[in-house]
Amino acid sequence: MPEFIVSPLYNDPDADVVLRSCDNVDFRLDKCILRRQSTFFRDMFTLPSQGNEPQIVPVSESATTLEDLLPFLYPGGRPEILELSRLRAVLQAADKYDLAFLDDTLKTNLALFLPSEPLRVYATAYIMEDASLAQAAAKCLLERPQF
Repeated sequence: MPEFIVSPLYNDPDADVVLRSCDNVDFRLDKCILRRQSTFFRDMFTLPSQGNEPQIVPVSESATTLEDLLPFLYPGGRPEILELSRLRAVLQAADKYDLAFLDDTLKTNLALFLPSEPLRVYATAYIMEDASLAQAAAKCLLERPQF
């Protein structure tokens, strides 16, 4: 497997925190940005750090999921996630890290998959407790002759 290349935006040599993915890829980030976006990180970073080295925070997300999630947190835009499985992983991470401000954006992206993958959208919407999106997915399923 080729080595994962971290975007220069998430590889800051002056970073004060390192998010280490479950596949051992380091994302060197700024606590102040994470703290502003997430109460999860705000609470985590109230604890004092040890020494001058960046705080290392192991996370259960893959490098790909972090690479997909971080553009939503850092200035510079809102990317479109093209694969449903990747979007689902970002939705789960956003929920885990209390990034409620992303709900509408991510669910709008999820709705783009209604025509092509209504069953997977339904399952994801159900898990995310989004009744209106689950209902829209159910309607798409019922309109398909094979169901």
